[in-house]
Amino acid sequence: DPTQRGGVILLSVISPEKYYQTSPLTLEACRACLRGIAQLHAAAWENTDLLQKATQQLSKASFHLTVRNPKELATCVESWKGFLQAFEPHMKQAGLWDKPSIHAMGERIAKLAQYISDQMTPSLVEQNDTTTTPQFSPYATLIHGDFKAMNAFLPKKYESACSSSDDNQH
Repeated sequence: DPTQRGGVILLSVISPEKYYQTSPLTLEACRACLRGIAQLHAAAWENTDLLQKATQQLSKASFHLTVRNPKELATCVESWKGFLQAFEPHMKQAGLWDKPSIHAMGERIAKLAQYISDQMTPSLVEQNDTTTTPQFSPYATLIHGDFKAMNAFLPKKYESACSSSDDNQH
């Protein structure tokens, strides 16, 4: 039972002739990643059949805050401060460093994370009549539990830009 053991790993052969992984990413590769993750979220939008399968078959350990290590949320403010320090030169270059909203991101995440998780986690809304079609939270969707550059496989068309442009990487 994957919910009791923390997860399931799915492995598939991905052709190195067609896809690659790298970090950091160019701006164009970042855009490709964001388009891909948006498509993942959109695939489940009001798709009751898919959400039902996700609820039954996917590991909840990757995205349900209720089964993740509580230290992740408890330390997110300090983690964000560390992120800011590590990326200060890049944030200054991008014009983000002087924005108070950027510095307050950790606090905003800490305040909203549980609510967002509750709204987006594919779980059934309580119903009195069990003969009707299952109802999910209206914002339920699929969430990648560890989305980052090295967990994304990008089409080769972005690879030359990544290897030739050190000053445009994110």
